[in-house]
Amino acid sequence: MKANNVFSVLYRTRVKVQKDDTPILNLSLIFSIIAVCSAPWLAVIGLVVALIVLKAGYEVCRDTVDRLLGGKPDPEKSRRLRELLLNYEGILGIHDLVIHDYGPGRCFASVHAEVSDQCNIVAIHEIIDNAEREIGRELHMPICIHMDPIATEDETTNRVRQQMNDFLREIDPALSMHDFRMVMGQDRINLIFDVVVPADYTARQELIRSLNAYARSLDSRYRLVVQFDVDYT
Repeated sequence: MKANNVFSVLYRTRVKVQKDDTPILNLSLIFSIIAVCSAPWLAVIGLVVALIVLKAGYEVCRDTVDRLLGGKPDPEKSRRLRELLLNYEGILGIHDLVIHDYGPGRCFASVHAEVSDQCNIVAIHEIIDNAEREIGRELHMPICIHMDPIATEDETTNRVRQQMNDFLREIDPALSMHDFRMVMGQDRINLIFDVVVPADYTARQELIRSLNAYARSLDSRYRLVVQFDVDYT
């Protein structure tokens, strides 16, 4: 029975009680019991509807905030941007890609481009400028490219970088690294690099222990200085 009908009947019955006898009073009591028993079910239905509305509102807000803060970018747009950038001479790799989406036609991208530390800074700067302008025109969004110089001529650095990267891929093919460099000391050698992990990756501490153990197996002087980056692409 609908709540409005129940309370309407109760009201009319209460008026009749003032004029009629006991049977009407009993009828009023019966309807009162029905109303009390029906109310909890109506409350439950209302609560369920409210929760559904709250969930929908949360999802809308979450999607909006993710876009504004640079959440997971469009996979196709990320793939195309990566493909275009790596076609430019002197750009050896990219990482830390973030696409900010402020609505239709209002996107902005930032990315780090790896270049050789031995390259001509004026020449590579011109290449980066051209890439920002040309790729931005093709993808219809402004792009800011940050240059990250990496050692490409040092044999030891190249060898250790490759060893650490291969070991990382053996642990999980979804993992990668960038910005690798070696800092020599008297009693220790710091291996400094960033590890890129998927957004849902949870085994960071176990990963660090494995990397440390492997690095020590290569050279007991190796010490790791690792930062984690999250891959949203």
